[in-house]
Amino acid sequence: GLCCGHHGIWGKGNGTLPLNVVEEAIRVPLILRHLSGIQRGERRSECVDHLDLFQTLVEAASVPLPSDRSTTYPGRSFLRLLSGDTPDTPWRTVQYCEYGDLRMARSARHKLVTRHLEGRSELFDLVKDPRETVSYLNEPDYRAITAEMTQQIEGHFAAFEDHVKTGLRVRELPRHNDTEAWRV
Repeated sequence: GLCCGHHGIWGKGNGTLPLNVVEEAIRVPLILRHLSGIQRGERRSECVDHLDLFQTLVEAASVPLPSDRSTTYPGRSFLRLLSGDTPDTPWRTVQYCEYGDLRMARSARHKLVTRHLEGRSELFDLVKDPRETVSYLNEPDYRAITAEMTQQIEGHFAAFEDHVKTGLRVRELPRHNDTEAWRV
């Protein structure tokens, strides 16, 4: 998750203003060991995140989540993937992210980045331009992809957003440190 000069950035997603979600910052390898049922030497291509890791650890520990919880957790256990089993339902094909007021949807080919407070959005074609140097957001051939991914982002956050702690309210929330990039 640390860009060591990649894209001219030294740092993570907050190494630039506005914030970024370049591949080097978001595609962090996950290495697990000594969790029963993991096949040795298994390599998977599915995208998972910390929300999925939470669900996986809860399932591996056989700890039930409270049944009366008022929130729905967006993550999904990937324990069956680790054991080589086929999940009950296919793994998701779009990965979502929120970082400050930045939101992202990433598929195998495209990445839509929206920045709500400043309004600067970008659409990358990761096959044509894996270095993310050209935004195709305003290109006519990409309008349908932009519209679809915008709906995906809106649908995901409509289902899982915490309206009190949403990234869209970052400037209204209490300051956590003096270097919060979205306050600059």
